[in-house]
Parts: sequence; C-alpha cells; structure tokens
Amino acid sequence: FTVPRTTGMLQFLYLFVTYNFCTTICYTAINLPYGSLSSMMIRESSERDKLSVLRMGLSPIGKIVAATCTLPLVKLLGNDQAAWIKVMSVWAVLEEKVQIEARKKDEKLPIPTMLKALFANQYFWAVMLLWTVQSVSFTITGTILPYYCKYIFNNDTWMYSALFLTETLVLVVGIFICSPLIKKFGKRNIAFVGGFVALGGQILFFLNPYSFGFMVMSCVTRAIGLAPLNAVVFSMVGDVVEFGQWKNHIRQESLIFAGGSIGTKVGPILIAAVIIVTLFGYKLDKMYPAIMQELTEREAHGQL
Repeated sequence: FTVPRTTGMLQFLYLFVTYNFCTTICYTAINLPYGSLSSMMIRESSERDKLSVLRMGLSPIGKIVAATCTLPLVKLLGNDQAAWIKVMSVWAVLEEKVQIEARKKDEKLPIPTMLKALFANQYFWAVMLLWTVQSVSFTITGTILPYYCKYIFNNDTWMYSALFLTETLVLVVGIFICSPLIKKFGKRNIAFVGGFVALGGQILFFLNPYSFGFMVMSCVTRAIGLAPLNAVVFSMVGDVVEFGQWKNHIRQESLIFAGGSIGTKVGPILIAAVIIVTLFGYKLDKMYPAIMQELTEREAHGQL
C-alpha cells in the first residue's frame, strides 16, 4: 500500500517483493506453528474436531470487520493512496501478536527419510488437495467479488460489504452447526455432501448473474455447502499426522502442515499445469489446413 510514485517497472518490482514477503514469508512464519498446534495439543480426533470447529468458526470475525469496514474507511479518509495506508496501519496495529516456542524434537531424522514418509502418506495428498481447493476457492471469490459488484451492480461499497458479510456469517453459523453432525455422520461424509450443496450454489448464480437477489442466494447456498469442509479440514490434517505415525513410526506435525500450506500456495500452479496438459494434446493447429482442404473438396461434391 506504499507503492512509490515511479516508473511502472520499479512499481512492479516493489509490489512483487513486498507482496511475496508478506504472503509467503511472514504469513507462513505465523500460520505453520499456529496450524500444527492442534495436533500437539489434542490426541483424540473427536476433541480435535471441536477445536477445528472453534478455530474456523471464530476466525472469520476479523475478515468480517476488515472486509466490511475497509472500503468505507478508505473513501471516508480521501479515497487515495494515503487513505489506504492509514486504514492498513489501523489493521496492523489491531492485529494480535503471538509468539510460540516450537516443540523440541528428541530425535532429528534425515530430510530424505522425513520426505519419504511424508510422500508415502496417501491421506496427506488427499487433505493437501482439499486444503488447496478450499484456499483457491476463497481467494478467487474474494478477489472477484468487489470488482463484480463495481462493474455489474455499479456499487462496490454497500453491495460488496453486504454480500461478503452475509456469506461469511452464514459460513460461521454453518461451521458451528457442523459440530454435532461430525460426531453423528463423520468428517468425510458431511464434507462430501457439502460439496454438492456448494456446487448447487454456484450453479444458482449462473441462472441469473445480473440479479443481486440471485447473488445473495448463491452466496448463502455456497456458504452452507463450504461450511463442513471448513469445519473439518484442519482436524483432518491432525488425523493425517496420527495415520503417518501409525504407518511409518514417524510423527510429522510440522512437515505435514507445511506440506498442506505449500498446497494452498501452488493452487495457481495447478491451474497452469492443467492448461499445459490440455494444450499438450491439442493438435488441431497442425491438422487444420488439411482438414479445411478436405472439407473444401467434400463440399464441392455436395458432401458435408
């Protein structure tokens, strides 16, 4: 938010360095110890489920405050770069600071041994994919929503705040409701059903993308569907730690949570990989001239 007024290339370099420093280094240094604490604090999966529900149910409160108040505050303070700096300074001052002393390991294993055990843990890959999809989904919708409100509804202030607040509140309520459902039906089952509900919410949006009412219904339905996965994903990561210990006789809280975190950061890479794989099999460019020549000859003879 303090990009200097200089050439475009220097601004790009400044943005590239500061953004990645913030999101890849600082955020990771905070989030990995914070995430891996659940598997160290509690060994019972059912108790860890409750901890995961509380974590994911209460964490959106900060998002609600920031998302609902940021744009109005920026406009109130002048709607320029100085206003953004002032508002972000307020959020930085209010952010909680926590220091965590990592658990000391009695035995240090070689990195190849640890990575081999990690890669052999099949449920690590499953949960990493779920964590990645969850993060990419929130990133995409959170990034697009203010611009959608601005250019489709011509209102990027109260409409955006209302939609974001509504979806987040429904998500929070849904996460807490999941607590008894987890005990009765299991983590996998409620997240599985929730995926279909979230898909229905997204399809609902496509039925009338220019209607604010349909957008509200879409956000509410999507939040209901995503609530189960949000409620259980970090508890599932803790279960993966126990599974890895059972299978390989190696307990890897930090490495498993770090691996899952990497998954959330390589989401765009996965999308790019899909593009590359798809285009690798796309041979139409080479075939097109011959196809057109044959079509011309067939049409000249009255054939399709």
